[in-house]
Amino acid sequence: TSHLPDPTVALLMACAASKQTFKAGDAVWAPELRHGYIAAEVVDASRSMLRLRRLQAEGDGEELRIEASLVLPRQASPPSTSLADCVSLTFLDEANLLENLCQRYTQSEIYTYVSHVLLAVNPYQELPHLYGQAAMQHFRTPCPGRRPPPHPYAMAELALRGLRRGHGQAIVISGESGAGKTETAKIIMRYLEAQANSSVASAAEQGVLAMGRVLESFGHASTSRNHNSSRFGKYLKLRLHDSRLAAHMTGYLLEVSRVVCRAAGERNFHIFFELMAGTSVEQKQTWGLSNDRSRMTADALQVQRDDAHGLAELHGAMQSLGLGELLNEVLEVIAGLIHLGDCLGEGPLSNEALDWASKLLCIDRSGLSSILKKKRLIVPGSAEIEVQRTHDQAQSVLRSLVVTIYGQLFKRLVEDMNKALAGQGAAGCEDTVGLGILDIYGFENLSRNSLEQLLINLTNERLQVFFAEQVLVAEQEVCVREGLRFCEVPLPQDGLQVVASVNAVLDRLDDMGMRRWRSASLETSDKSFVDATLSAACQRRADGTKACQVIGLPRSRAGKRGLQGFLVKHYAGEVEYAGDGWLDGNDAQPLREVEELLAASSKPLVKSLVAAHGTSERSKRQFQSVSKAHRRDLQGLLSTLSKARLHFIRCFRPNEQQEPSRVDRRYLLEQLRSCGTGPLLKVMHQGFPNRLSLKEVAASLQPLLPENLQRCSSQRLVEIVMLALGVPRSEWAVGVTQLFLKAGQIAVLEELCRGEGAGLDQAVLVRAAQQSVQMRWRKAIRAVIFARRIRHLAQERQQRRRRRLRAAFLASMFVVCISKQAARKRLEACRSPSKQVLSSPDATVLARNVASPARVALPAVCAASDEELRILPPKKRPRLPSVREEDGVLLEQAPKRRFFDARTFRIV
Repeated sequence: TSHLPDPTVALLMACAASKQTFKAGDAVWAPELRHGYIAAEVVDASRSMLRLRRLQAEGDGEELRIEASLVLPRQASPPSTSLADCVSLTFLDEANLLENLCQRYTQSEIYTYVSHVLLAVNPYQELPHLYGQAAMQHFRTPCPGRRPPPHPYAMAELALRGLRRGHGQAIVISGESGAGKTETAKIIMRYLEAQANSSVASAAEQGVLAMGRVLESFGHASTSRNHNSSRFGKYLKLRLHDSRLAAHMTGYLLEVSRVVCRAAGERNFHIFFELMAGTSVEQKQTWGLSNDRSRMTADALQVQRDDAHGLAELHGAMQSLGLGELLNEVLEVIAGLIHLGDCLGEGPLSNEALDWASKLLCIDRSGLSSILKKKRLIVPGSAEIEVQRTHDQAQSVLRSLVVTIYGQLFKRLVEDMNKALAGQGAAGCEDTVGLGILDIYGFENLSRNSLEQLLINLTNERLQVFFAEQVLVAEQEVCVREGLRFCEVPLPQDGLQVVASVNAVLDRLDDMGMRRWRSASLETSDKSFVDATLSAACQRRADGTKACQVIGLPRSRAGKRGLQGFLVKHYAGEVEYAGDGWLDGNDAQPLREVEELLAASSKPLVKSLVAAHGTSERSKRQFQSVSKAHRRDLQGLLSTLSKARLHFIRCFRPNEQQEPSRVDRRYLLEQLRSCGTGPLLKVMHQGFPNRLSLKEVAASLQPLLPENLQRCSSQRLVEIVMLALGVPRSEWAVGVTQLFLKAGQIAVLEELCRGEGAGLDQAVLVRAAQQSVQMRWRKAIRAVIFARRIRHLAQERQQRRRRRLRAAFLASMFVVCISKQAARKRLEACRSPSKQVLSSPDATVLARNVASPARVALPAVCAASDEELRILPPKKRPRLPSVREEDGVLLEQAPKRRFFDARTFRIV
């Protein structure tokens, strides 16, 4: 049973190029639980279950039986050296990709390309030969026509060149905790600082590094998987102009709940331990702290970290940013939070801890006790009512107080550090074209997952869809640049369905939070939210299928009653989410009593933490959703990234123990799947994943060809060889500078170059050359036909335009004719009654005071009496000259009349 694949192995088959047909003796990769894949050889392929023989040292010769659809092809004689770009692999799938990464890692080559993406495996040791000024110089002056070796310096140089051309750039660094994302960002920053080469740039770079050190204390923590895990996402915007380097940082979704609630064996943020370890005994006594660990730092994971030295580094970083005085106030607030943390728990509240917290935070001691013990209810039309709080309610208020202070304190530090960098030349950085570095948290599946993990995984899910979109765009740009014909590759819909389903869940959570904010009700609880989520997911369509295939019951509790929780099928795997803490965790609005208490503080720093919320009446307070704010920030981030040229770096951990020079193949394979490498390979398999330089291929093939063919151009020589080898025309394409091959076709060229194949016959080469000439003539003829067709289409378009203009002109002339005829009929209708009346002999001279009949409305004339019409006959108006239809239409234009001749299209 140890050789049976796990349930996630079905995902691996999405990376296969096509359905493979194996025969006895073929080299293959067989899935295995411990190592991910093992090398094997096909013994019997007569049935759907292949009989394989294991080839690796452990268990060598052991026979396995595995389904053929789960087996991937392997190169029988692998190259002696690993490949810097995985698209050059003979078989491009996750098994061969994993093997190439492991080979390079054992050779201290930790960076590898997969087309436009850079993969980085954390070495957990110093590799000085990869960094420094000498290595930077190698990337500053790359060899023309050759891609630089895989390295963050190469990505930084590529982004820097695009930035100098006036195009926005962004480098997206992703990976799970401990994979080296922060160190990779520092490597890129050092290269950019070296390229700027000025004192201003050096000061800005030092400021950015100082900001990173401050954020490490207040935003990093030790977890079970990483001793220095970043618990928030950040986007650093850099601007390089006239040798000036500017920076601006934006933070995303700090895990502020860690201050009051942590998983077993994990630590709080570093600042709490640094304060306890780095301050003197006298200073601790001033703040009322003892040498014993408090509840904020109790039951912590034992890590090898010098917290006292960390506080000294924090002091230096704040001093370099000009925020040394602010740090003293911040440490007092942290000390106050430590005292408030001592009150968290099952026991009674400590009056001594509350006294010290009130003193350090400069808040009213009686007010603090009041909000913890009593709750004020506002009843419209009557006075406030005070209700005694239970112990659990008091703990909830205390947690809200601590979380509000720490979360707003972190935002205040980020704002002040950005202002400090603005003083070093970063003003307006967010509104200018620049280079962005995104260091985002990785996919999370913890022992207990709640709202924060759902938002983090939604971010990764949305970025994965965005990543696939950008890869498709990049692949199509390569086809256009190389002159290849390409078809639109559809975007995988799985990620879009997950994003839509999670957004629906969060919308439902916001709706329930809004209803609870307006009026507390039993219908708006965590249980009702989970039940509504599962009920919506389990609805059936007309055809009997589930309306939502992404959300379902947790597998560990399926079928049990009293279920509180749900499961989401993310691209990286299934994640079970808990059923409690949703409504409270989604409410970003602090309690009214907490806001009023902090706003009344005499310490300016504490008072400023709630300045944005104010102390308005409850009727004016509004529900603030954590999920809505995060999704709005995420959409803004994606909008920013979509305007820039993207460069992707994926970081990996070689093993869970963070040991150097050791690779856990199974653990690395899981990370490759979770970071979306499978969809990337799937997208590439729909095109031409293998790309070779035409010059290199021609150089390796020239010794095998006759002299008359050696003088051909690289394009024609490669084309003749591919035709002579009999490779199907749909499996390869020759571009301007590269040869594009489908997966598995590169093996034909490798066998030919090694002399293992049958070779090339002279007659076959002659026929291939003739076929190549015919293909070129066909291309030329098609080009001529296409050009003539374009010219013909242009002429037809011009003729259609002329016909439309002529028809429109004639239609307008027709409307003019109809209008004039209608006007004549109205004039005749107005004149006819007046002529009958004015024919009497008793007419008087009143006609001179009467208006022209053409200007008198017909109803008015008809309604006039006989006495009013006893007037003299008016002067006759000149009649319009009669015009025959064949002569044209009369046009009245002052000061003279013109006629339109319909036969000659002229006005005469």
